Order: sequence, then structure tokens, then C-alpha cells
Amino acid sequence: QNKSFKPDLAIANSNFTADLLRSEYGYKTKVIYPSIEFDKKTPVSPRNGSILMSRVSVVKGYDRLEDIAKSLRNLTFDVIGYQDHAVPSPPSNVTLHGPQTGDLFGNSSMYLSPFRTETYGMMMVEAQYAGVPVIASNLCAVAHDELIQYGYAVDHPDDINEWTDKICRTLMESNADISKVRSFFDNRHSPMNNAQLLVDACKGL
Repeated sequence: QNKSFKPDLAIANSNFTADLLRSEYGYKTKVIYPSIEFDKKTPVSPRNGSILMSRVSVVKGYDRLEDIAKSLRNLTFDVIGYQDHAVPSPPSNVTLHGPQTGDLFGNSSMYLSPFRTETYGMMMVEAQYAGVPVIASNLCAVAHDELIQYGYAVDHPDDINEWTDKICRTLMESNADISKVRSFFDNRHSPMNNAQLLVDACKGL
């Protein structure tokens, strides 16, 4: 990266990214979260079915998913999205589906995100909005942006026992008040609010 280039203002999609831009490049930053027009008719998904993860990738933590699945043979895991590398022989309770469209969360009991780095995490937001709890690495935006409103953050992502403990705990818990979860994300990702934040940021230049 060209560290000699210095914009008047860098718009960041999370506090985590903003902190990185300030510390690494000395940029002046403003956090504006991604705008999302949530479908208000989206039903709350029933908490049954498989455990969902997106993308076969080292960065996304697919190898951790395989270790978790091997420890929880009685549960099923579905992985959607592109594959960054070949998977010769996934565990018998893991199914790789490739890219998917439509209702991604309707048959999911929870969404798993054992990532190693993530600038924000849109799938985590969308899962919670659909009433699906999220269990994710306590890193990046999860640690800096209160991203988990329904579910758990895993403090030691390489500790498979911590993942399995929080998965089992989540399966035994009752549903959360999704109206509060949705209100939080509606406010954070409102296109109208974000447009005003951008206007105000430009006025200050």
C-alpha cells in the first residue's frame, strides 16, 4: 500500500477497520456501517435444522469447522458459498453446497463464523435479523463493534472445546427477543441514517 497517499477522510465500514486505518496509515476516519434494506416481512426462522457456515476458506476458518463437526457427530453442518480450496474428504456430517440464493437461514439452528479475520461480517448481521443465533470468533468487528446481539463470541478461536460448548449451550437456550435484535440492526444499517452521516462528514471537510 502507498502510505504517502493520505485522503482528507476515509470512510470505514466498522470501528475495527477505522482503528486499523488510523494506526497503520494515520488516516482521519469516519465509521458508516454498510446500508442494508432489510426485508421487514422476513419471518423469524425456527431454531431447528443444521448449523450453517459460509465459504470454504482458511480465512473464514473452514478447518476449524471440520474439527468442530468431528467433535459433534450428532449434528449436521451446511457450508454455502465458494470454495477457496479443494476439500478431498469432508466429515460425514458436513455438506458443501456451493453458492446459494434465496432463504439462507430458514433451515438453520445457528450460524457459525470461526473466521481468522473479517472487516465486518454481513452474513452474521443477516442471520441474527432472521432470528438465527450467531457464534463467532471474538476478533475484528465482533470484538470492536458489538456485532453479536444474539449468540456468543468465542474468546479463544483455536480452542475447539469452547466452540462445542457454546454450540451446545445455544441449542438448549430459548429464543431471544428478536424485535430488540432487529431494532439494533435497523438503526445501525439504515440507508437514510447513513446517507445523513455521509453528508455531515463531507460538510466537516
